[in-house]
Amino acid sequence: MNLTYWLKFQLRRARVYPARYSAFMRVLYEARPRVLVEIGTNTGINARRMIESAAVFHPVGQIEYVGFDLFEDLTDEILAQELAIRPRTLQTVDEYLRATGARVRLVQGNTRETLGAGLATLPRIDFAFIDGGHSVETILSDWTHVEAHMQEHTVVMFDDYLLNRERE
Repeated sequence: MNLTYWLKFQLRRARVYPARYSAFMRVLYEARPRVLVEIGTNTGINARRMIESAAVFHPVGQIEYVGFDLFEDLTDEILAQELAIRPRTLQTVDEYLRATGARVRLVQGNTRETLGAGLATLPRIDFAFIDGGHSVETILSDWTHVEAHMQEHTVVMFDDYLLNRERE
């Protein structure tokens, strides 16, 4: 166990925002993942949480993170349809995440088209966080692709999908 990352994890968990991420942090810690997948990378802040949490149990250079988002491909039409949040540029997020020392790969595009091939390159998935597009079609597509690459120990979490299709 890496004591430095453990202390960072404990501090982050105590002040995580939004509050619903405290459960996310607990499950992530208990899963002890090395291979991380995130659908909906957005700013990269949550990806960094994932990487640094995994570094409690694994050397950071052995952690694999694959993140999927539209990045610059997000149009105003898709933004409204998917109830999305405009992400940072792929280059900005890539630089931010590579600074962790983990093996990072970002995939730009609609996950209905990119997720299958993007996941096929991984030997396994330890932890997947699905927080991408919010249309029923996209959620189902994301889940179907992730489910096809799950192992017995894989943990999958979903975040903030709206049943009434309106923002709170």
